[in-house]
Amino acid sequence: MRPSNRIGSFAALRTRWHSHIKASTLRPVLLLDEAQETPDEVLSELRFISSVDLDSRNILAVVLAGDGRLPGKLRGSVLLPLESRIRTREHLDKRPPEEMMALLREILAHTGSQELMPSRLIHTVAEHAMGNARAMMMMGNELLEVAAQKDLRQLDEDLFFEVFRERVRKRKGEK
Repeated sequence: MRPSNRIGSFAALRTRWHSHIKASTLRPVLLLDEAQETPDEVLSELRFISSVDLDSRNILAVVLAGDGRLPGKLRGSVLLPLESRIRTREHLDKRPPEEMMALLREILAHTGSQELMPSRLIHTVAEHAMGNARAMMMMGNELLEVAAQKDLRQLDEDLFFEVFRERVRKRKGEK
């Protein structure tokens, strides 16, 4: 693609994708994470390159993943044409603590490490993750790293508060 010939480049790209789709059962998919940070111009261009025949056929599936700012961004006047073409929307809210605890127990069971975390610690970690599974997994990883350094066989709440109290102090610049 050449910036000096945007329309010609898009036409060539669409032609190549269309030929690929005809020749195989595979379709291109673009996954755009943190889409709320993407410039409006880029999102608008995705609309142009993803379809042919006046939007009657999609030749590129685009998955936009982002936080709560994304729906508002898409409702802006510049992106309304793109927003109107979105077929499926899935909004994931914060998970309740019970679901977070069940997820953590399931992961521990899957790894064969059910005894690694007692129920109280599972509850504490799930509560502190505030409904964010990624944050919960990152906390668990930090706990495992410290436990490995200390050669601990089981995690507990004392370790949790030691690790995360120290992290808060580091952020504040305290000793």
